[in-house]
Amino acid sequence: MLVMASMVFVFSSCSEDEKKKEEVRPNIPTTVNLKVGENYDLKHTTTWESSKTFVATVNGSGVITAKRVGKAKISAPYAHLDCSVNVAASYTLYDEPITDWGISKNALISRRGIPDNETSTALSYSCSSSYAPKEAYVFENNQLIMSAKLVKTTYTDQLVDHLMQRYKAVNVDTEKYDVYFINEETLDKANMAIVASLSNTSYWLVAYMPTSSNTRANMDKEALYDLLKREIESLGINK
Repeated sequence: MLVMASMVFVFSSCSEDEKKKEEVRPNIPTTVNLKVGENYDLKHTTTWESSKTFVATVNGSGVITAKRVGKAKISAPYAHLDCSVNVAASYTLYDEPITDWGISKNALISRRGIPDNETSTALSYSCSSSYAPKEAYVFENNQLIMSAKLVKTTYTDQLVDHLMQRYKAVNVDTEKYDVYFINEETLDKANMAIVASLSNTSYWLVAYMPTSSNTRANMDKEALYDLLKREIESLGINK
């Protein structure tokens, strides 16, 4: 009887301890939805980490900061806590162009519709946005290798806001008026480069190019960008 009583006491004590642990466990949400620039406080201090600091960061106190559009997972491995963070843009100047590198012209047309202008290697479309009225797509061997938007120079500040909320600026060429962005925290992780360049006094030409090793874009960015500008001129959309 004494042994049984001891076992009951131990079992009860363990149950009470487990119950207390459950009661003090922080109420961490499974999903947090934020806009770029917003913060969210998990209100729990531990060793937190972000799966994608390009999108969202977190400090030791559990304060999440939304940096760029995308998704990240915030977790505390030692505490067995985590939550998914979805970051949306707080500002949008235009809809991003299609960047599914390698798709054919017909595949793009089936998604985007009949183009306004077409050559053997490029397509162009009119857009509903008065700020970014045109977009273009360039192909090589019937595979998409570049996308582009024309943005009015009167919306330069807005264009910067749009790009900074989605990509990281890595270089500015003040002589050529070129601004370079990537879609990751570091160049070695990026699979897309974005270049905003003055096409003329009226428009910025914003080019989207892949950077993976199996694409032409990885070979000579300047030559590829020159090709894009020639294609834009052949389509006549930057007049």
